[in-house]
Amino acid sequence: MFHDILYLPNLIGMVAALVARTPYLIVQHVGFVPFKNPLLRLLVSLGNRTAGRLAMRKAGAVIFISDVVRAYFSRFIPLGKLHCELIANGVDGALFKPSPASGQAVSTRAVHHAPPFRKTFLFVGRFVEKKGLALLQALAEQMRDVKWQFVGWGPIDPRMWGLENVEVLGRLPQEQLPHLYRMADLLVLPSQGEGFPLVVQEAMACGLPVAIATETATALPGVPDVVFHAPVGQPNHDVETWLALLQPLLEGETLAQRRWTAAAFAEKHWSWEGSADRHLRVLLSLVGSKNSK
Repeated sequence: MFHDILYLPNLIGMVAALVARTPYLIVQHVGFVPFKNPLLRLLVSLGNRTAGRLAMRKAGAVIFISDVVRAYFSRFIPLGKLHCELIANGVDGALFKPSPASGQAVSTRAVHHAPPFRKTFLFVGRFVEKKGLALLQALAEQMRDVKWQFVGWGPIDPRMWGLENVEVLGRLPQEQLPHLYRMADLLVLPSQGEGFPLVVQEAMACGLPVAIATETATALPGVPDVVFHAPVGQPNHDVETWLALLQPLLEGETLAQRRWTAAAFAEKHWSWEGSADRHLRVLLSLVGSKNSK
């Protein structure tokens, strides 16, 4: 099993599998990433259309975690001739789950949102261009009454923005994330070109509403109905569009009311066991096809 096609070790492994006449499975997470650097965009596109195309055509099966990613590759690969499935990532329900409603939890949230901040918006992921860091910086500058927490690492350091409402927690172990998801009011992740980020699923499993790019929201069935979303990649319009999406959420009980909706959707559609079972069935079909030859 290989996760994504444009990693050199994966490509070498696929060649080895072909030489050994052993079927292999590709789990594809990422499609086209609209990097600002035109040369980088060109190189990734060429890689997908050459080595990536050949790797998928020779694969025993391909699993896409997002319909957006599947649609991208279908433009230049005849997927109808391949064994392809759409299977979302699973979430560890024992770790990522809502906190029980209790007086202690309510008290903690009250302290967490002490003045001058009205809400806490959370970002979890790598600090890189495709995650929408430039847009998040602009939003943090405009929404000074919101506390913006950043969990992750990367070449773009939000500390350098010089904003008092920005807190960078750095890279944290996975077991610390559920507490942050439960304490925040909204996960904001305006990323592009990455299928469906696992942190979105983990946040929702903990009962945290999310605001994501429309491209991401349309990646899986039913998601647009249970998340907040807006387009990204609109020159000179992203900030205004996202302010129009987020500003109204500072008022009323909209975010609080969405918490159990998010958790219920995640529990129903993204169980770890369900995802693992579907992956196993695909793998067993490949073993069966090899043994029948």
